Amino acid sequence: MPYVNVPHHSQLHDPGGDKDASGAGNSEGLRIYYQLFGRGETKVLLIAGLACTLHVWKPQIVGLCGADVPNGSQDSKNLNGEFQEEKSSKVDQDVECGTDDDGNRQTGVQVCAFDNRGVGRSSVPTSKSEYTTTIMATDAKALLDHLGWKKVHICGHSMGGMIACKLAVMVPGRVASLALISVTGGGYECLPKMNYTSLSIAFRFIRAKSLQERALVDLDTHYTKDYLNAVVGKVERKTVLHKEYTNNLVISGMQPKYGFNGHAHACWMHCTSASEIKCIRSSRFPIVVVHGKGDVIAQIRHGRNLASRLSPLCQMVELPGGHLVTHENNIEANQVLVNLIQAGNYNIRHFESGNPLADMEIKAEPYMYHFYRRRKQISCFPSGCL
Repeated sequence: MPYVNVPHHSQLHDPGGDKDASGAGNSEGLRIYYQLFGRGETKVLLIAGLACTLHVWKPQIVGLCGADVPNGSQDSKNLNGEFQEEKSSKVDQDVECGTDDDGNRQTGVQVCAFDNRGVGRSSVPTSKSEYTTTIMATDAKALLDHLGWKKVHICGHSMGGMIACKLAVMVPGRVASLALISVTGGGYECLPKMNYTSLSIAFRFIRAKSLQERALVDLDTHYTKDYLNAVVGKVERKTVLHKEYTNNLVISGMQPKYGFNGHAHACWMHCTSASEIKCIRSSRFPIVVVHGKGDVIAQIRHGRNLASRLSPLCQMVELPGGHLVTHENNIEANQVLVNLIQAGNYNIRHFESGNPLADMEIKAEPYMYHFYRRRKQISCFPSGCL
């Protein structure tokens, strides 16, 4: 299986340190599990959120590279554990990767998704000190180094967006674009809006013992009620998704207590400082913040605040949907990512909303934003405008 070895936090400060398995670590370090999908010059790194494995990115993996069968998979099982042949997608074929030394157009997307420390098939340290967004960004950097990726489009969801910000500060010269989905500024901003819905979810999460109970709580956390109650064919969508979520939990298992507590600790301790914001803005790669209007976990006002701090290089896109808006509105979310990737590949240095250049015809649409490269325009619209 594909793993990359990363040091324990204690080893970063004390390379000669050697602790037993019940402490912060041992001399062998930790292992981060990852999978590669698709092939091409454009590289995309997907960073999952709290308690989520790489399976959470299935709609984006399929949308960007057209396959959910990992590269080199001997049993050809997809992200649902089903057998399937690898194939390319129209999106994969259409994404331009720039030009080679001879000026020829290049296409193709390769995606890397991985399990953060503390979840899935990656190592699970037992000490909370091993879990911060900075440490987890160091894991992601080690993965990029392992893969030899020089330039990468980074996309993070929820806690993964916090990690993505830290990674962008660590390697700003290697970032082609940055997508932050359902993200907040960490700390008290991680607290959901106090109402009956959020309190009910929290209570049921604590009481959940079986995989089926945990799957039901995850559904109410990730999606809006209207989406879950909709009928697909002759079956309620919630029934279909519950089976899928339970199957994923069977494959990856319930997250260990140490892992969940560590992830929660990382979110609570997270903070993007003014100097880090300045570093990201000065790097001048295109950024987008995507948020679901019905998110019951990450309050949308915190996403707007982060986008404002990163402006004018950052655009805010609000889509109908819950915390997992990448699933609930996957077509719109994927289109946002494709346009952002194109913008990064074209090495755009300036883009902003509602400020059209004189030689461009711009349609006035709510939340519309534009990416500019000389005389070429790439437009991305929110739900309902695509």
